[in-house]
Amino acid sequence: HPQIGLVDPFHGQRDLNNKVIRCVGNSQKRFAEDALRILRGLRFAATLGFSIHPFTAKAIHKLGDTLSCVAIERISAEFCKLICGHQKGQILREYADVFKVFLPNIDYNNVSVCETIDDLVISLAVLMVNLSPEESKEACKRLRLSNRVTEDVVLLIRCCDLAIERTQSGVLHSLHLLGPELTRKFLRMQIIN
Repeated sequence: HPQIGLVDPFHGQRDLNNKVIRCVGNSQKRFAEDALRILRGLRFAATLGFSIHPFTAKAIHKLGDTLSCVAIERISAEFCKLICGHQKGQILREYADVFKVFLPNIDYNNVSVCETIDDLVISLAVLMVNLSPEESKEACKRLRLSNRVTEDVVLLIRCCDLAIERTQSGVLHSLHLLGPELTRKFLRMQIIN
């Protein structure tokens, strides 16, 4: 305000300084107004390294299934940003019940290995590594990911299924199957696994 300075009736400045994500007012009401806010809050936590206030977390768990009413394209946009965040492992584990609404076949307990990865294709492949190539393709299609991203994820998972090793012959084999760019991603996957 020009005369009195910063007006902060909901203590947003304090929450920013404390790195806390909290809904304005009643969390359940905010999420009932727009269920995508659930995923946005989780994305902010994963990408910014913020914690989620306990009341907000409780509402996220309670209303997570309302994401089934949100267009999958909107969910996909938020989820793809979330899984490139550096705090995604903790968020994926703690809110697995929410993510299972749109990706039910993923094992969210074993996601810490992808914590340091900020590449979308590698993050998706690591997340889906326990799925068959067909199941991972279906999951990518469910998220309405581009054909290119879907094909790359499926190829990486197929190579994991083939158990190509990080030997000279294994690298040559993956170069033949994947090309140079995907081979780099595959080797990065192998290092973190």
